Amino acid sequence: MKKILSIALALYLGIGVASAQETSFPKGTSAFNLGVGFASGLYGSGYKNKMPPITLSYEYCLTDKLFNDRGAIGIGGLAGYTGAKWSYMGDDYGWKYSNIIVGLRGNLHYSFAKKLDTYVSLMLGYNVASAKAYGDWADSLYKASAGGFRIGFNLGARYYFSKAFGVFAEVGYDISYFKVGVSLKL
Repeated sequence: MKKILSIALALYLGIGVASAQETSFPKGTSAFNLGVGFASGLYGSGYKNKMPPITLSYEYCLTDKLFNDRGAIGIGGLAGYTGAKWSYMGDDYGWKYSNIIVGLRGNLHYSFAKKLDTYVSLMLGYNVASAKAYGDWADSLYKASAGGFRIGFNLGARYYFSKAFGVFAEVGYDISYFKVGVSLKL
């Protein structure tokens, strides 16, 4: 995974052969992303009924006209939810887990093409995790919750079909290794 991210970052920073004359994310613009994630690192192979991570993110462009008018810096936030079930010897009893991740994100944008908004993202967040026993031996003694700080990193792109509507994809890590979804720019 580290090799893939290193190669992607090198390509992101090293390729400057696009025809874009200005950033695809100008100052004062806001964007909302609603996505679904794949390959979350929160649960291992023994878990069943994994719910794919669902994310909602928001971003506001603070400044643009960076890097020959192709770059911009935005800030915002991300919220995500995922869950899974682990059962012992069949489905008679086990644990249900859930994770809620909330974080602040900073994005560095660089436009390679007119309708394509590419960015690198850094997130500082918090993971609220909970577990609850179910089945024959489940009672109030078998509940747990935890939390911890989480750092995330993503390489992402938004492609806009119109001035306001587009799709996005991100690879990296915050709640999942890969996510896709829809994007709305205001």
